[in-house]
Amino acid sequence: MALYHIYLLAYSTITLLFSGVALSRYLRHELELNLPSVLLLLLPMILQPLSQFILGGILGLIVFATACYYIFNNLPQGYLPVKEKAVLITGCDTGFGHGAAKHLDALGFYVFAGCLKKGGDGEQALVSECSNRLVTLQLDVTSDDQVKAALEVVKQHLTNKELWGLVNNAGVCIMVETEVCSLDMFQKLWEINCLGQVRMVKAFLPLLRRFKGRIVNVTSLCAQLYTPSLPAYCSSKAAAAMFTDVLRNEVKKWGINVSSIEPAGFKTAATTSGLMQQTITDMKERLPAELRPIYGDHYFNVMQSRLYKENDPRLETDLTSVYHAITHALLARRSKTRYVCGYFAPVLAWMFNHLPNPVLDFIASFSGTLVTKADIVPNGNKKSQTSTKNAAVKQD
Repeated sequence: MALYHIYLLAYSTITLLFSGVALSRYLRHELELNLPSVLLLLLPMILQPLSQFILGGILGLIVFATACYYIFNNLPQGYLPVKEKAVLITGCDTGFGHGAAKHLDALGFYVFAGCLKKGGDGEQALVSECSNRLVTLQLDVTSDDQVKAALEVVKQHLTNKELWGLVNNAGVCIMVETEVCSLDMFQKLWEINCLGQVRMVKAFLPLLRRFKGRIVNVTSLCAQLYTPSLPAYCSSKAAAAMFTDVLRNEVKKWGINVSSIEPAGFKTAATTSGLMQQTITDMKERLPAELRPIYGDHYFNVMQSRLYKENDPRLETDLTSVYHAITHALLARRSKTRYVCGYFAPVLAWMFNHLPNPVLDFIASFSGTLVTKADIVPNGNKKSQTSTKNAAVKQD
């Protein structure tokens, strides 16, 4: 009987906490009161007896607490008005940045769309398909001069508007192993994926501080998921993710919210363009002489075959979840610190945060990016294996 009262007290405490925190958020206008939100608020009252009397014990308590946490995080949010708000987005030539620029323009934002190629197809598409509120900028996030020039253009166009948001989206991805990847390529990815975000934040923080705006950094689920053959990409995105977490705590005192968007595998120009193919070709041509006996033609052919294809089933084609996450980060009265985007992304994120490394290594061994010994020297080709070993001995 004593145990029953302990469980009953635990259920009552969880219910009161849920109701109290939900009420406080509503009073701060952070929740939107409508039929879906009312139904979600009533759901714990139905789940409590089901968990308590059907599942029972500690299992029922865990299920009930988890359900309340999930319901609370998915309550309909109250949104801020878009009126007179401006947002700057980097990497708008293609992919997430291009789509987000169109999406935010349709919502009524004044959009500054930074494009790497001024006059390119992506920039022309934005000009022709969006409203006159959208302004395109020549913007290479690795160039101090172009970032400073973009800052001056934004200042000239703001007038009575506020720079409410900075969306650091520009990024690039390559697939090649550490030993084969040149140091220059590592530096390029770090410059774009991480230092580019730092450069943009340092330039535009004074404007954002004036209006207590939002910073949204697009990182990647690969910041958590170590993926074979993506060392430069994973490390640069992990650095960007950590920078975002540190920045969020630093700028709280100015009333600035900082969020990170962590997409999984989506079909964009970064994943399906010819850049990856060209990079592997360049790495093959620039391979140091001492590595050529080890990494032969077969290795590079295998790497080419494992790149993402146009209709690759590993990639999601609908980018809507990313646009909605960016919108929520910019406009929700209580934005989230982290948005994981993709069908299976939450499951993958949970696995890599909770499972031990030996299990994760085993899972990684089934990924299409892992290179095995057979990928370097074809299986069954003893002559090739012998010649490779002899060549390696000669190099030694």
